[in-house]
Amino acid sequence: MIVLSYLRPVFSLSARQIARFTSTNVCPNEFQFKSNYSSEEQQKILSIINESNAEELSRYDMSQARIKNLDMWRTKNGPFVTLHEILEVEGLGENVLDKLCKSIIFNRSTDKVVSTAKNRRQVLTPQLDSLLANSLQDAVGIHLAPTGVSWSKMDRGSNLVQSWNYIDFMSVPKKLTPTDIFQMSVSILNKLPIGEVYVMESSQSAGPQNSNMKQAPTYTQQIELSSMLLALLNTNNKHAINMGTQENPSYENNVYYLRSNLPARMFRTFVGNERVSTTGIVKQLLDKDDSLPCSTVEFQDNLKEYYFSQSASRKDLLGQSLMLVITFMNLCIYRNPNSLAAIAPGRRGRGCSARNYPT
Repeated sequence: MIVLSYLRPVFSLSARQIARFTSTNVCPNEFQFKSNYSSEEQQKILSIINESNAEELSRYDMSQARIKNLDMWRTKNGPFVTLHEILEVEGLGENVLDKLCKSIIFNRSTDKVVSTAKNRRQVLTPQLDSLLANSLQDAVGIHLAPTGVSWSKMDRGSNLVQSWNYIDFMSVPKKLTPTDIFQMSVSILNKLPIGEVYVMESSQSAGPQNSNMKQAPTYTQQIELSSMLLALLNTNNKHAINMGTQENPSYENNVYYLRSNLPARMFRTFVGNERVSTTGIVKQLLDKDDSLPCSTVEFQDNLKEYYFSQSASRKDLLGQSLMLVITFMNLCIYRNPNSLAAIAPGRRGRGCSARNYPT
């Protein structure tokens, strides 16, 4: 009766599962007592471990070999009834199980693309801390191009685009001194909205495809501008996280880089190796087209009007930053399976319906 009383809030027991305990001398409470997980946490862990397939389990802190062993054990013995029982799986010691449990409780999904490929390429650099990913409330996507810089700020709870704007580079001299680039960076910084994190694409994305324009910063200058913004965003008391005190300043990174061309891959705005206009994708986002491989995005009415009032080139500039922040939120924060599938190697066509994300 003691065993049944303990297990009732966690999992319903079949006669076969009860027999598993009564026929062994293993104490089902041992791992629970050591790890101090509440009954609600146990229920969440057991539910995910018992109901997830191998691909879904690979998102948590667990190797493929151990996932295979766990799956074989479930097939042979049925669902796990207690956390301690999971220790019977080959390769799952207490330390490994504890890491798995914590990654489930805090939703610490890996920041890599779910794929069967042996070498998984990292989506975000540097990797986003799991605690920050779970508590994050908003993010600002910043897109640098030869023609200008654009940004989009998205709220996590409502998936609402709160800020959406750009600065045109057409009046910027072709040749810029380091001091010019610094002043340009400060001007951009002063107009950027405040966000918990700032997301850009890795430097390869700012390619020299338009560098022959007479009035536009060169590719090298774009790299310098990106680096300057990285330094300013991490040290400016308006935008930086936890600056510390004047006597003991501390600087924590709040700028992250998505892998090059990832938004274009996710939204299929590639023709060959060239990007195409984002206007079609933005229209679908504004129309809440659920065939896109991302969560439904909300827009303030004034931002919609602002977007439609722009020229084609400026619409594209705005669209790039919007796709950037949406890609970051769906891949790194929501872990949207449709978005992950859309960037999987060899994937063709659009993702599946993206309703009900984020949850």
